[in-house]
Amino acid sequence: EFEEVLEGWTRQMQSLLTLLVRTVNLGRYKDPHFYGRPLLSGITEPAVERGIDAVNPEGERGYCWITGFSWVVNADSLAAVIKLVFDDLNYTMVLLITALDSYWDGYEQMRLDFVNKAPKWGNDDDYVD
Repeated sequence: EFEEVLEGWTRQMQSLLTLLVRTVNLGRYKDPHFYGRPLLSGITEPAVERGIDAVNPEGERGYCWITGFSWVVNADSLAAVIKLVFDDLNYTMVLLITALDSYWDGYEQMRLDFVNKAPKWGNDDDYVD
């Protein structure tokens, strides 16, 4: 069931975010000393107001930008699984996992279906928006 997929995705995101936030936070303490961000600091209101680099961890709260993955890609991927596996029944979850484990090798048509036949976020499609 999709609830199991969503639960697994949620656990992976929690794990990934925990790792990324910890890594970024550790780096933030050394980053301003070696790699200042003058342009970012010049367009970030709190950094301008306080007169410090945007990545400086001092103050009310530091900044932590995490860009290890795209939320849009996550939404599109989950929508594709719902549509092609659970709603339209074009593929089984077992087949999808097999295709993903093989990096789509031998499953090109299936990959194209997931790219082209699934709804995409931001296209005014209530299915995924």
